[in-house]
Amino acid sequence: MSLMDKVKELLAPDEEETVLYDYECTECDTTFTTSDGPDEVSCDGCGSTDLEEVGRMYAGGGGGVA
Repeated sequence: MSLMDKVKELLAPDEEETVLYDYECTECDTTFTTSDGPDEVSCDGCGSTDLEEVGRMYAGGGGGVA
């Protein structure tokens, strides 16, 4: 296994991890955080689906296999 493959494995989210996405709405400039992925999310403020992902955070579960 190459070093890059090992790094990707260690940084990949486990099934137990929660991924939180930060989105910014291009319609009303609202920024919000949700666990909904890009295909499922709409703006909390205006309902638009024209969103830009501006951040991502992995919470819980630890890393991959060492």
